Amino acid sequence: ATTEWTSEGSINNLFILNMSLSVVGELPNLAPGERIYSARFMGDRCYLVTFMQIDPFFVIDVSKPTEPKVLGYLKIPGFSGYLHPYDEDHIIGIGKQDSNLKLSLFDVTNVTAPTEEAKYVVQADWSDSAVLWDHKAFLFDKAKQLLALPVSINWFEIRDEYYTKGFWQGAYIFDISLDQGFTFEGNVTHQNVTDQFDSGFEVKRILYIENVLYTISDKKIKMNNLE
Repeated sequence: ATTEWTSEGSINNLFILNMSLSVVGELPNLAPGERIYSARFMGDRCYLVTFMQIDPFFVIDVSKPTEPKVLGYLKIPGFSGYLHPYDEDHIIGIGKQDSNLKLSLFDVTNVTAPTEEAKYVVQADWSDSAVLWDHKAFLFDKAKQLLALPVSINWFEIRDEYYTKGFWQGAYIFDISLDQGFTFEGNVTHQNVTDQFDSGFEVKRILYIENVLYTISDKKIKMNNLE
């Protein structure tokens, strides 16, 4: 899946290559004027997100390599920078809406008309996640209904014509299910109270062993009861 820029703007394409690296199928000129933010290949489908103003979430049939085709798409505000399978008919999207981190659960049961089944936006003046550039920061376990990821939050305030900035960083933990969508369960932070901007305490990895949730930063490993 590629984005290329021409004198007339950007275009997006899907190319399918054989083992000799010869192009055997292609789907050119997708979403002109936008660019690809994420792609996920699952079985006979490709899920593709492009973005400029709103988020086209494409469902593409690649079951016949010589004839890929768009089955359906959904346009919603924001974009997904990382896509992760929930099951055969549902995809988790991690991205941004305006200036804030957004989690989406896409239902692709009807491939011609995918829907955003659930969403959660981390409300702040600005919020983000390392998952958007470091996919191994993402933790998901369907059987446990567990989703966790690093989150960074900034907020701004005007005082005497100057901006003052507050900052929080840590892990957000969610219960995720098809019935309830995303349910925020709590957070864990490693932040040093004497210096909240010390990057050494930013949570980079999250994992669990049995009923213990581990969060890992450069300067600390923290263990919390998963219950």
